[in-house]
Amino acid sequence: PLNHRFHSMLSHFAQKTPSSLLDFTQILAFVGVMSLWVAVVIQMLQAFNATPAYEQYKVISMTSTDTRVEVQLESMNRRMRYLRTGNKMHNELNLTVTYDSDNELRVIIVDRANSNYILPEEEPFPRNRVKREATNPNYDVNITKDPFSLSIIRRATNETLFNTSGFQFVFSRYYVTIGATLPTNLIYGFGERSHSFLLGNGVYSILPRDTSVFDIGNGGGNLYGQHPIYLTPERSGPQYHHIVFYRTGTPLDIEIEGNSIAYRVAGGAIDLKFFLSDTGPEAAVSAYHDYVGRWIMPPFWALGYHQSRYGYPSVAKVDNVLTELRDNDIPFDAIFFDIDYMKDYVDFSVNTREWPIEYIRELTSSYPVRLVPILDAGIAIGDNEAYSKGRELDVFIKSDRRPGEPLEGRVWPGEVHFVDFFHPNSTLFWDEMLDKFAMHVNFAGLWLDMNEPSNFCNGECIGEPTPFLKSLPYQVGNGLPMESNTISMGVRHYGNLLHLEVHAFYAYLQNKVTYEYLKKRGDTHPFILTRGTSFGSGQYAFHWLGDNYSSWGYLRLSISGILNFNLFGIPVTGADVCGFFQSTTPELCARWFQLGAFYPYFRNHNAVGELDQEPFALGELVLDTAKRSIAMRYAILKHIYSVLLRLGHRGTFLKPLFFEFPAEERLYYRPIVDEQFMLGSSLLVIPALSLGVRELVGYFPKATWYDMRKWTRVVINKNSSEATVEVPFNESAPTFLRGGHTIFMQNPEKIRSTDDLSDIFTLAIALEKNPNDSSFTSSGFVAAIANYSDGHRILECEKEPRRCFVDARTEITCERGKRSQLTLAFTVPEDAKVDSFRLSGLRLLGFDCSLQSLPSNMMMNITTALSTPNRTTTSVASLSWTGKDDQILVTMLNPIILPLPSTLTVDLSQCCLLYTSDAADDLLCVDLGGRRIIKKK
Repeated sequence: PLNHRFHSMLSHFAQKTPSSLLDFTQILAFVGVMSLWVAVVIQMLQAFNATPAYEQYKVISMTSTDTRVEVQLESMNRRMRYLRTGNKMHNELNLTVTYDSDNELRVIIVDRANSNYILPEEEPFPRNRVKREATNPNYDVNITKDPFSLSIIRRATNETLFNTSGFQFVFSRYYVTIGATLPTNLIYGFGERSHSFLLGNGVYSILPRDTSVFDIGNGGGNLYGQHPIYLTPERSGPQYHHIVFYRTGTPLDIEIEGNSIAYRVAGGAIDLKFFLSDTGPEAAVSAYHDYVGRWIMPPFWALGYHQSRYGYPSVAKVDNVLTELRDNDIPFDAIFFDIDYMKDYVDFSVNTREWPIEYIRELTSSYPVRLVPILDAGIAIGDNEAYSKGRELDVFIKSDRRPGEPLEGRVWPGEVHFVDFFHPNSTLFWDEMLDKFAMHVNFAGLWLDMNEPSNFCNGECIGEPTPFLKSLPYQVGNGLPMESNTISMGVRHYGNLLHLEVHAFYAYLQNKVTYEYLKKRGDTHPFILTRGTSFGSGQYAFHWLGDNYSSWGYLRLSISGILNFNLFGIPVTGADVCGFFQSTTPELCARWFQLGAFYPYFRNHNAVGELDQEPFALGELVLDTAKRSIAMRYAILKHIYSVLLRLGHRGTFLKPLFFEFPAEERLYYRPIVDEQFMLGSSLLVIPALSLGVRELVGYFPKATWYDMRKWTRVVINKNSSEATVEVPFNESAPTFLRGGHTIFMQNPEKIRSTDDLSDIFTLAIALEKNPNDSSFTSSGFVAAIANYSDGHRILECEKEPRRCFVDARTEITCERGKRSQLTLAFTVPEDAKVDSFRLSGLRLLGFDCSLQSLPSNMMMNITTALSTPNRTTTSVASLSWTGKDDQILVTMLNPIILPLPSTLTVDLSQCCLLYTSDAADDLLCVDLGGRRIIKKK
């Protein structure tokens, strides 16, 4: 076609040319055609040289032991280059397979000269800290020699989990590709992006940078983090799942087509780690978290409600906002300062005219609030202390355009440099600047933004572009230059590290040095909210999903975003409630408060110039809905914290339903996987996610479920697992307690912040009938800690979690003609270190015993004996029962102090309540007539 077009052009030229010039024209045509043919031939030769056969390598040697396989591979084509002159094709490779444990194995492919970068297993990079051994591996590794391919097979089922046969395999200096067939097309992970939790066919880019887009699967939809892992179920049974992790900090694309994937990476080694589980997906996720670094516990206040805004012009405005929250009886725990507080948007500075230092400090004495200011990654060039100190310590990333000079970018203050956190002086620089900043702002935590790092120029703002980026054979992100909105890929960090190969760790290293600073100053549980992340970032920071929009689409996708970060190892993640860009609407904001109250991290934040969207700013609909939603959060906040603490720094908190019910196939698919979620194992949340919705159809997995808004049993439609769920405003999102589970709740009335939450609990006990007899049971737990804000006490519990928990087990026996009895046992380990707490009431759900003679309301006295000699306390309890809703509600008019362990018994057949304790001297029974029966121990 090109040749034909060129002939046509010359013919047209000849028709318009005097005859005296035709000979010259013919010569020119001949030369042009020949030049074109030469170009075509060169392109064909390049294409031949650049497009390898599908199996390009063969095995030339292989040795193995019980836990290790080593293979040497050799190219079958011996090409010298791939696509670009400077991109060397590696013809000799080494493959190593290590059996790391019975359920973990690792596959590494490097060139024999080790010229392709492999991420070190050492500081400062995320690395394996939990060592295991393989004694009886649950997998086999099969290697085909000629042509080379590799497959991973589960021994128990003989199912192939990963098979590279039939896929293109290229290993060159700056382009690596390998593909595989998987067991199913149910693939989850590969972040960060705004997308359904279930990935469909398409190309998914991974390259942290400053952007805010929906990912539609055509490449370039990547956001702020690097998490090249996927989770998939297997066909052999619901218990079988596995995770595959491609360990690299280099940008990459992943193409998914059906049940196959292909990695396309901008260089580096192939480093694949497999995590197998035969007990459901949670075990594979927990093993992955062990490998990249277990996530940290937040301080208790970090789980409360946080208020933020880009556009608070002064500390006086912040004061007014906090006053409005307090006057509307809305609890809150933190206020965030966006770049408004800075002088000319310069890091570590304060605009003292609008933000007087003393006024800032007064906020924490006037309100029960923590201050969290923002810091951006770019250090302003000019007359400021951070710039001078950075130049003095030589900690800025060096330019690849101007040798010896710092790279120059541009963000909010104008021209900036970026700290090279690989430089040994960077810690000294960062610590000194934070020390001086703390003299002005008494911050409780820090908000690290723009740290991918973000750049308003592509690469660098001055100097002539170097040929490095154009020399790369492959641009991750559907052709969008990899330097878009970030810094140059060709710059070198301290230690001669190429930025292309460590780009993903800029935010990680900034989080790390900030975390270490806060620990050194005495914070037991540092709070860092970061936008940029990589695998392993959960060791140091928490995350929000970045710059979203006030739209129903972003509301919906916030769920899948948080599900992904629970998978990635940063479970305390949230989204900007009501949206950041664009002005919200009352209905959208009300629905977002309902959903956001169940995010692990809960913050309202929006952009400058948009409508105010604090809970009180949009009218009664939003105010009442937000108040009820926030109250619900504080009511279960100690339950949330207890679940996180009990997980032991690994595993998921907000999770898809199939994590708890892996045998139910519908749970793996849309829309359920995107629109419903579990909080721990006990609570199911089904929020409203669309405009105008007043009821929706919820899917309820096989269990008994109780609506916590009305405390009624969910009635499932016949022949289905669905039920109609009402979703009105002016209350929290529909939340359902799972049968067989107990949660510890608190009264949120008159609570101003987490500091006001006491040691008084009410138990919500959802009973589940035992299929083998007539008993009903329920179990739950809580961290028995008097003060959840005592970080040192929490640290003790993190070291030995089992010693800090009290387990509550309820059992009701009711057989016709026999004695009916309720027993509630609070148990702790023998070596427990627990604090007593007070019990103010019990709510029993699913109570099916026939108690026709039981009055609807009763009063009873309960006497408890404490371990202190001759000291007793007497409490009055009110017991009410309604057969309609299968409920019993016991309210202690004076909360009972529960020494641990202890047991509470109610004789339902005689309407008598018994209370016993290991610390008690007597058993006391009080019947409904007030007659006391004292029984010695």
